Amino acid sequence: TRTAGIPWTFSPCLEVAGSVAWPRLYEIFGEDPYLNSVMAGAIVKGYSGSPPDLKNVTKCASTMKHFVG
Repeated sequence: TRTAGIPWTFSPCLEVAGSVAWPRLYEIFGEDPYLNSVMAGAIVKGYSGSPPDLKNVTKCASTMKHFVG
């Protein structure tokens, strides 16, 4: 993403699986909300660093999607 000049990504997907018929099921971590939260946290830390360092050319911001608060 950063190599292409884009400083953010539209990921991770926090949707909780409700039906295997959903066509984008491959994007999510399953039907367990706790597992989703742990995996999403790890992805966000991997993208932005811990603590976040978006000046680093190997890090990028993330946008959590498909999540209803």
